[in-house]
Amino acid sequence: MTAKYHLIIDPDLLTELRDLHARAKADPNGPAAQQLEAVRRGLSALREGREDEFASERLGRSDNHPDLRDCAEIKMPVVQEFNRRGRPMGPSHRLTYREFDGSSQSHLPVRQVIAFAPRKDGEIFNQTAARLGRTRGVALEELDHLPTVRPAVGPARKPAARSAHRACHSLRT
Repeated sequence: MTAKYHLIIDPDLLTELRDLHARAKADPNGPAAQQLEAVRRGLSALREGREDEFASERLGRSDNHPDLRDCAEIKMPVVQEFNRRGRPMGPSHRLTYREFDGSSQSHLPVRQVIAFAPRKDGEIFNQTAARLGRTRGVALEELDHLPTVRPAVGPARKPAARSAHRACHSLRT
């Protein structure tokens, strides 16, 4: 497929992906190989504008979370996880990104891919916030034009306003 976005990978994520690649090469059937394949699928979807093929949503902010209103995530199934009642949980990993207008040379919008990590214990959100220099509970004035969405907790369905596509579009307009 043709690229619809230019991807920029966060330097820390790039280092992690190189390590993941080395571990996947050493054990082609291991967990690192599964994670690497998920990242490849996710990066391809982000580059080609196919993020709607995955569960995805824009992120938000609250007093207990960092301000990530300018970010979105796609949810990547890597390992099957179950809750205490034995019911399957949602996709185990997340890939976070932001979107910007492209330079006049490339004409493609830019997606900055920030982090890939497990959903568990909010690891993905902590990594994303750290890489962007964000602090829990601090609202960023430069993001005030974006709607405040409380980070979703629990199994409830997310409203359509949390669509990742809608979030990124509002960042570019």
